[in-house]
Amino acid sequence: MTTNTEPNRPPCARATRPPDPVRSFARLNSLLLLACMACNKPAAGTQVAANNAGAGQDAGTGFGNSAGATGAAGSSVMLRDAGPSYGSFAQRPCPAASTLSYENFGANFFGTYCEPCHATTVVGPARNGALVGIHFDDLPSIAAQRQVIWNMAGDQNMLMPPVHKPSPEERVRLGEWLACGARAASAIAATDAGTR
Repeated sequence: MTTNTEPNRPPCARATRPPDPVRSFARLNSLLLLACMACNKPAAGTQVAANNAGAGQDAGTGFGNSAGATGAAGSSVMLRDAGPSYGSFAQRPCPAASTLSYENFGANFFGTYCEPCHATTVVGPARNGALVGIHFDDLPSIAAQRQVIWNMAGDQNMLMPPVHKPSPEERVRLGEWLACGARAASAIAATDAGTR
């Protein structure tokens, strides 16, 4: 048994050192994943294939792309679809002819599937476990989190949302829009004008 040599500090306290930004970011992403998995409330006996830290991990987010995970009470949840599969967000192409914009796709998708928990106006228990500070009620907030959003809900990634889930086709469109830069219609028009 160890004894505490510093009487004013609890036995579990340790000397602190400056935070390591890489570890801090990985820890934050791990907490985000765990919080999202807690929201998922998986049904007992279903299969798992989650975006979890481990083999195949995306360096930018700390999320893996194919490791397994277990949900509440040892049950599992299927987090992947058999549709198009990309090893990471960086490998997800943006089709040259994509016309998806915030106005014709993103605003409706996020308003329907994400903002019931991830909006600045949703607080306390109404957030259903969504981390405070993770909001998707405007384009800049979404664009800043494109890679994390893709890892949670784009293309074959099916961790989010926990209820009222988008169709596989909507997930593919989300993946496309995010891979193309989560653009507004004005950005698409400016790009089109520059190529003519």
